[in-house]
Amino acid sequence: MKNMKYILGLMIAMPFCAWAEEEPKTNIGKMEVPFGQIYDAVTSFPDLYETNFVKLLADKTTYTLGDVAQACVNFTKYSSGRVTVETCQKFMREIIGTDSEKQSSNMENAVAKIDDNAFYAIVEGPTTIKFTINAQGEFEVDCGVVGAQDGKGTITHETVMQSDGACHYENAGKYTMKISGRATGYDDGESDPVISFEKNSGLVGIGGSLGAVFPTLYDKEGKEHQPRFLNTFYGCENLGGNIPENLFKGIKGTPVTRMFAATFSGCKKLDGEIPLGLFGELSGAPAEEMFAFTFNGCKNLKGEIPSGLFGELSGEPAQGMFSYTFKDCTNLSGPLAQSGEQFLHEIWPDASMAHIDGMYIGCTKLEGWSDIPGAWR
Repeated sequence: MKNMKYILGLMIAMPFCAWAEEEPKTNIGKMEVPFGQIYDAVTSFPDLYETNFVKLLADKTTYTLGDVAQACVNFTKYSSGRVTVETCQKFMREIIGTDSEKQSSNMENAVAKIDDNAFYAIVEGPTTIKFTINAQGEFEVDCGVVGAQDGKGTITHETVMQSDGACHYENAGKYTMKISGRATGYDDGESDPVISFEKNSGLVGIGGSLGAVFPTLYDKEGKEHQPRFLNTFYGCENLGGNIPENLFKGIKGTPVTRMFAATFSGCKKLDGEIPLGLFGELSGAPAEEMFAFTFNGCKNLKGEIPSGLFGELSGEPAQGMFSYTFKDCTNLSGPLAQSGEQFLHEIWPDASMAHIDGMYIGCTKLEGWSDIPGAWR
């Protein structure tokens, strides 16, 4: 729970004390609420979720309902009155509940729901979410609704193999799907993703960490074995909100072929900033197509490309390593991409179209865009 404040980007940029002088108009009470219950409530209510409602103190697993009430006050200010304080508080009371026995019985499960050791998919129904897991290990899949799953429970792969699964949501509303567990092996010779939600139109948000479930692995000789996240969210046209900061936490070392190729390609509704350290702690030589088309078409991503987004890469350029990485990300601004403390076009001044064709095509708001060699843009 240590990094809980970052989960699913549920933070408001303004200080929590900004309206300390305003007393929340509520009779919710003083009982403590597990963060998991707050999370479930927020993600099931579009106005709260889509405008980043929750801003609570870090390093806590429970919050008083008075904290929730104050968050409603903050939310109302932040959303320009689109939802009143009273409506927000009424909704939170109904979802969370104020019955102490219910609170106690739900405490353990609710708190366990939100951590950085699992991945969360926010789904808008009615829809069917299909996914593929291709790795060795034991994985828990919870669709969040009784009867929604093609066999709820454990997926066990004693060797590297592929399993297809699905969660079915028949009614309108927002649901939370959870995948946990840990991979223990990958096929180093394959180019298939370890997990894919490709072309799921019902996927509207993501949270938690895929890197915790599919981390960089090491054998007895210390050799790295990397997961691949190519096409993981490819074509998920309704995937919106922020990319979680810890999405690929647990990834480190030398990249492999197509490691993050087209990961978010076509996710045109992603509208937050690219998180610092998104791709873990990569270092060493580039790999073929490692970041090809990664953010292709993510036209609503905004803000700067974080310094060090691509780790500490160096060495000979690889075929297609940054081809069309930010193609048509027209709202990105600030400096061009760096690895370590150098701009990519300085690390590889002689890179050709074979290596970096159209990396920044359409990204005309980036500083220095018109000055870099044409192959980059």
